[in-house]
This record gives sequence, C-alpha cells and structure tokens, in this order.
Amino acid sequence: MLRVITREHYAEGTSSGYFYSDLFIPYFTFFILITCTITTSIHLNKNARWRTSLASGIVEASGNKASRKELKVVRMLTVVSTMFIVCLIPLSAVTTAVALQNDLGLQGPYFNIARIVYNFSFLMETVSSSMNPLVYYKMSSKYRKGILKLFKHTRE
Repeated sequence: MLRVITREHYAEGTSSGYFYSDLFIPYFTFFILITCTITTSIHLNKNARWRTSLASGIVEASGNKASRKELKVVRMLTVVSTMFIVCLIPLSAVTTAVALQNDLGLQGPYFNIARIVYNFSFLMETVSSSMNPLVYYKMSSKYRKGILKLFKHTRE
C-alpha cells in the first residue's frame, strides 16, 4: 500500500529501507567505483609498460604512443570518477547526518538546514552530469571528432 508521508506521520514511513537506499547503496557505490578505477588504472599502466618494453627493441615511437594513449585513458577515467564522487559526497553526507541526528530529520528543528544541503547536493549532481561531456571533449580526440562531425551535419 502506497501513501504520502507527511511530517506528522514521518516516523511511520522510515524503516530499514532507508538504511539500504540512502546509506548503504551510496557508500557501496563509491567503494565499487574507487576499486574499479584503481584496478583499471593499474592494469592499463601495466599493459602500457609491457607493450613499451616489448616494442622498445622494434619500434620505439609506436610503443610510446600506445603508452601515452593509455595514460590519457587512465587520466580521463580518474577525472570523471573523482568528479562523480566529489559531487555526490554532499548528498551522502547529509543523508548520513539525517540518519544519525534526529534534529535534521523531517520533524526536527534543523530540517531547513538539511533541505538546503539537499538542494545543494542536487545541484552538484547536475554539475557532475554536465561536466562529463566537457571532460570527454577535452581529453578524447575520438569524442571531439564525433561531436564536431555531429554538429557539422546538423548545420547543413
């Protein structure tokens, strides 16, 4: 049965689901994102070194080019992941604070502070989503060529 939770019935609507949806999942997502970024970076760097050492006897320039390309991918992945985490930390922090401090909850005297932080957090989510295409455009020549080609065709 679905119903609207009002300030008067707030205690009835909160349950263990809040713990999973607002506390566990965001921090678990950060953990998975950091783990995958580090693992990918390590493997790309290891593969670049292996290719460079393998190609050093044959063609030095192509080995360095592949290494630079993979290093750019690692840098872009790290920048996008860091932006995502930094922009979503305020939301995770306020949901944790609301869970730990009842005064920030819907019935608490400091609810308006939590509301302001929530609004700021949603703005930061928007910034994170908006900045990704700019980062890709700046760091990826393939993406840049595709975007320029797309806009060139839309003008005609």
